[in-house]
Amino acid sequence: ILLFVLILYGTSCSNDKEADCASVLCVANESIRLEFRINGNNPLADDTYTLSDISVSGKTSEPLDVTVLTDLSGATEALLEINSPEWDPGEYFYTVTLGDDWSVPIEVRFTRSKSNDPCCGDRLEILSLESSDYQVEEQIGFYTLILQ
Repeated sequence: ILLFVLILYGTSCSNDKEADCASVLCVANESIRLEFRINGNNPLADDTYTLSDISVSGKTSEPLDVTVLTDLSGATEALLEINSPEWDPGEYFYTVTLGDDWSVPIEVRFTRSKSNDPCCGDRLEILSLESSDYQVEEQIGFYTLILQ
């Protein structure tokens, strides 16, 4: 009887340790979110530049999803968001063009988060974002590029 009880206890404990990932909603990889400031104004918020005026090109050819986010609550009125399902840890170099007026080089370094999540694993996070030509300020959830 003691052996039977130990087998039941061992079986019930091993089932408890396995994660039920069917109902877990995982957080996506981090996106590049950029706010532009020209003379203190956000040119994406006042429609100086719309999505049709913006292009993003890089040294690599991964597909990019580029959108303009508006109606944001908080510290900014509009952001340029760049995503790619093919990003991996490492460095990426892009040029964001705003109309015929601005060509903004950025360097983004991605890393994997340190997670012990058995369902979602490690997500991709931005380690740093810099521009060789413009001042970059890190905000909570986005980066501000001061164009002057």
